Amino acid sequence: MCIPFNIYLSNMTLSPTPFYQRVAMKLLAVVLIFTILYVLQDILIPLAIALLFSVILQPVIKLINKIIPSRTIAIMIAIAIFIVLLAALFYFLYSQIMLVMEKFPIIKNRIFEIQSDIQHWVKYKYGISNKKQSQWLTDYMAQGSTYIASTMIAISSLIFDILLIPIYVFLISYYQKLLCGGMVDLMKKYKSIETVEVMNESESIMRSFLYGLIIEASIIAALNSLGLYFIGVEQAIMLGIMAAILNIIPYIGGIVGTALPMFVSLTAVNKPSMPIYVLIVMIAVQLIDNNFVQPYVVGSKVKINGLFVMLGVLLGGFIWGVAGMFLAIPALAIFKLFLDRIEGLKPLGKMLGDGKEQKDAEIVTIENY
Repeated sequence: MCIPFNIYLSNMTLSPTPFYQRVAMKLLAVVLIFTILYVLQDILIPLAIALLFSVILQPVIKLINKIIPSRTIAIMIAIAIFIVLLAALFYFLYSQIMLVMEKFPIIKNRIFEIQSDIQHWVKYKYGISNKKQSQWLTDYMAQGSTYIASTMIAISSLIFDILLIPIYVFLISYYQKLLCGGMVDLMKKYKSIETVEVMNESESIMRSFLYGLIIEASIIAALNSLGLYFIGVEQAIMLGIMAAILNIIPYIGGIVGTALPMFVSLTAVNKPSMPIYVLIVMIAVQLIDNNFVQPYVVGSKVKINGLFVMLGVLLGGFIWGVAGMFLAIPALAIFKLFLDRIEGLKPLGKMLGDGKEQKDAEIVTIENY
């Protein structure tokens, strides 16, 4: 006697998916997401930076819109003000670098003197001829030129991205209500969390991140200026401020910000050890920044603990380079917002947090809908 097929299916019991298959699928999804972020970085990086700037400019746009009824004109004025401020900042950096470049002949002679002294010491200590040392130095400089060329290509690409950012900022600000409304409808469709609340908190996080960067730059500028002043470096305050502004750019900014006062210190008369003192001061300030200021000032503004701030910056740099380092912290904070509101992922959100959230705070979860 044959059993009907539908009865046969109803009597079947579906076995649960094995644990290793679930883990493999989740890891595959994570790898796919990071691959997409890496492959589409030329499109996503300027878009992400524009999103951050558009959120920051919203209070300015609203203020101008109260005076000028046209939202389009208000957005254009706000973007123009922002561009002028950035141009003034870049002009300040450029003018200070030009002041350093005026002393380049003196710096060049001092570098040759130091190089000659080091070569004589190496020849006396290890028996390596000056010719062989010069050959090694030439080879290293050739490798450095290749790195500089690749860096210049990256900078040219970044300049193109910078030109796109104001356009993206204008479009995101102009279509803000449309984009937010679509996001709310999309999240309602999937019975998700309170989207408006998450978007408001995300906006607050982005602004807090910017304020944290400003506070961090102010602290580092004060520490740099004091340290350089006490060891007797010329233009200590200006160099300290420049190093603090450049320090906003992870890694590269710190290197350039350290190199500038070291070059200036080469012009000091009868102070051959001055560059070493400058290096010690800048390294000490960098250690204070990386271990205390950034985790507790910037990290506290976005409610992320220092460990994951550091890991997020490194991961962002691996995927998106310098821009990824800059955007990693606000992206991680927004990601934590979603973790805090999904019942099964709350422990992960707790791990990322700084431990200062209210324990009894009511968190809206998917199960409430």
